[in-house]
Amino acid sequence: MPVITEPREAYLFRGKNGLETCIILSEDYASMFPRGKLMEHDKIKEILRQLDEASIPYAIIGGMAYAHYCPPRTTQDLDLMVLAEDARKVRQLFNSYYLRGTRIVGVYDYHGTRFDVLPASRRLQRSIVSRAMNSQIDELPVKVARVQDLILLKLIAAPNRPEMRKRMQDQTDVVGLIEYNHEQITAEDIVYMCQTLLQQAYTLDDQNKALQTIRWLNETLDELELSDLKYRLDDQNEEILA
Repeated sequence: MPVITEPREAYLFRGKNGLETCIILSEDYASMFPRGKLMEHDKIKEILRQLDEASIPYAIIGGMAYAHYCPPRTTQDLDLMVLAEDARKVRQLFNSYYLRGTRIVGVYDYHGTRFDVLPASRRLQRSIVSRAMNSQIDELPVKVARVQDLILLKLIAAPNRPEMRKRMQDQTDVVGLIEYNHEQITAEDIVYMCQTLLQQAYTLDDQNKALQTIRWLNETLDELELSDLKYRLDDQNEEILA
């Protein structure tokens, strides 16, 4: 089993959960970010409350979701995944706060608090929204992506990061998510993650990246003394890696 010298709870502010601690840290250390980007507690709650009132399903992902499962750290914005058909509803709801966007993400600034909205069009993304877990910020019920889905998102993103530091941050996050939540992760979860990586590999280069990511994941599971969770590559895939 992974060696954890301090429990996750040791990193939380007294009486606060991971989401709340992440927001407090991000408020207090806003000066660390370019142009003083910050997360305001009341603004975050108001954004999520308005989504609920508009009956727009969502899943918190990114740094705030990481804080739900691991020792919290500061983050510059709130990352949300919504169903693709609801992205237009979000735009209408927060139209005066819309900054810019692409088909991949819409960027908003709500009275100084930035939030990014990722439209879920593929089956994988849509399932992340539908399977989101219950949590809360103060008295407000909120939805956070499952730890298994956060790991998969990081595994998908890491190989395609042009900046090495961001790629390594994704890998570090995967280690943390597994380390602190290994009791929730099954061998079937790992199979699903790895098969999803392979299914999304449409080119030879993509396939090689997916296999390298799976090899790294298996090595990480060995290091964490979770070898029983490793994914078994078939002979053909082993030949590609050789």
